[in-house]
Amino acid sequence: MYQQKGRNRYQPDVAIEDIKEIIREARAISFPWDAVPHLVRQWLEAMAGSVNTQPEFVLLGSLTVTSCLMGPNCVFEIRERHKEPCNIYTVCLCEPGTGKTQAYKIAIENPLEVLSTKVLVHDYTMKGLFEHLKSRGGRALICHAEMTSFFENLMKKQTDGASKRQMFCRFHDGNSKLIRTSHGRNSKKADAALDEREELDKSCLSIGGFCQPQPYINLHQFLGSSDDGFLDRISTCIIDSVILREKEVEEWNEIFDGFAISDFTEGKTDYRARQRLITQDKNKYNTPKYRLVVRFTNKDIVCQVAYAKIEGDMIICAAYAHELPRYGVKVGLTNYAAAYCTGLLLARRLLTKLNLHEIYAGNDDINGEDYNVEDADGSPGAFRCFLDVGLARTSTGARLFGALKGALDGGLDIPHSVKRFPGYDGETQDYSADVHRKHIFGQHVADYMKLLQDEDEDAYKRQFSKYIKEGIEADSMEEMYKKAHAAIRVDPSAKPSPAPREGKPKRFGRSRLSLEQRKDRVAQKKKAWLRKIQED
Repeated sequence: MYQQKGRNRYQPDVAIEDIKEIIREARAISFPWDAVPHLVRQWLEAMAGSVNTQPEFVLLGSLTVTSCLMGPNCVFEIRERHKEPCNIYTVCLCEPGTGKTQAYKIAIENPLEVLSTKVLVHDYTMKGLFEHLKSRGGRALICHAEMTSFFENLMKKQTDGASKRQMFCRFHDGNSKLIRTSHGRNSKKADAALDEREELDKSCLSIGGFCQPQPYINLHQFLGSSDDGFLDRISTCIIDSVILREKEVEEWNEIFDGFAISDFTEGKTDYRARQRLITQDKNKYNTPKYRLVVRFTNKDIVCQVAYAKIEGDMIICAAYAHELPRYGVKVGLTNYAAAYCTGLLLARRLLTKLNLHEIYAGNDDINGEDYNVEDADGSPGAFRCFLDVGLARTSTGARLFGALKGALDGGLDIPHSVKRFPGYDGETQDYSADVHRKHIFGQHVADYMKLLQDEDEDAYKRQFSKYIKEGIEADSMEEMYKKAHAAIRVDPSAKPSPAPREGKPKRFGRSRLSLEQRKDRVAQKKKAWLRKIQED
C-alpha cells in the first residue's frame, strides 16, 4: 500500500477511491509518523467531499504532520468541505523532543477554536496542557492497561537486546507488509531477518506511529485506567523484535569496529569550545585566529600558538617545559612556576620570530600585578591570541593560568581577567598580587619544603630527592627562577636536540659457520653415529 520514495519517505500507492469503503466501515484512518503532510491533507479533503460517513478518528504520527495539517488554513479548508460540523478526532503520537510544547499548541489550540477535537496527551510532563484541554472542552484519550503492559515488555526486550546490537521494528502494517526499523542503518537487513509477521485487522488502515513506548506507560500511570473505547475502534499496532542472524551480527560488528579513531571518539577535544575559538569574523577575511594552547602531561608542559585550517591546526611556535634546564630550572618542570617560565619562553620566542621582540618587551617587573600590553604607535599591533585550555578544569589558581601569566608578561595580547589567578578571593572579590608573585617564583613549593623538612625528614628526602641532588634549597628557589626569567629574555630561541650517537648495531642472528667449522661438525656427527652403532 505504501512505497518508499527517497530516503525515509513512504507515500500511498493506491487511489483514494480504493480506501473509501474501508473508511466507511472502520470510521478510522491512520497515517505513518513520517507521512508527507500535503498527501494527508489531500486524503482528508477527498474524504470530506465524497464520503458520506466522515472518518471519526485521524491518527497522526508526528508533530510535524499535525502542525502542518491542523494549521489555521488547513482547518478552515477542511471545515468548508463538511456539510455538518467537523467531527475529526486528532490523535498526536510523537516522540518527546525539543519544542514539543510549542508544537502541541500549534496543533491543538487552533482546532479547538473551530472543531470539537479530541487529543491524546501521551506524556506525564504535559499535565498543564492536559488541564488546558479540559478547560477548553477537549477530551484526552488514553491507552488500555493491556497496551501499557505490551509496551513494558517491549521496553524490556529492547533493553536486553541493546548490548547485542539487535534491531527492532517501529511499526507493522498487516495489509502492506510494511516493516520499518527504529534501531539500525539498513532496513533491508531487518526485513530479511524478520521471520514472523503479525496480521493486523484489515478493517482499517492501521499503521501505528508508536515511536517511543515510555510516554504511554507514563500516561497510563498519570491518568489512571479510564477508557473511552478508543483502542477498541482502531487496530492495535503490533511491534515485533527483529533479531539479526549470526552472520548479520558479524557484519554489523565489522562496521562498528571499522570506525576511525579520532579526537571525537576518544573524547580528547571539547568541540563546542573549539568551534568558538576558531570561528573568525567575516570582516577579517582570511586572517587567522590564533590560540594559545596549553597542555599538561605527567612530566612536561606544552605551550603552542596555533591557528585552524581545514586540514588541521597549524603550529607557528611552541615551547616546552623540558627546555627549562637550559635556563637553570632542572627540577619541578610541571609546577606553577615552570608553567610561567614556559609561557614566558613561548611569548619571547614568538615575538622574536615575528621581529616584534624589541617593540613589545613585555613586563620586566614581575610583581604579580595584572599586565596588559598596549599597541605601539606607528608599529604593528601586539600579537593577539586566545587561551585554549582544552579539557582542563579552569579552577582558580590552576597551573594553566601560570602559562597565561607568563605569556602576558612576555608581551602577548590575550583577553583575560584576574579572577582565576592565584590570590583572587571569590567571596570578597579581592585580588592579592603578592600571593600570585609567590606562585610565580615557586615560594608555595618552598614553604612546603620547609614544612615537610621540619615535620618528617625522611618524607622530605624522598619527595624532594632531585632538589637535594641538584643542590636546590627552599631559600635559593626564588633566585633560581629570577635567573631563568632573565636567561629566557636573553636567548629564547629553540635549540635543536643533539643527534643520537651512532653506535654499532646489535646482531641478534647467529653468525654463519666457516668451512672448517662445517667440516668439523660433519665429522662429529659421523663419530656419534658410529659410536651409537657399536653400542647397539
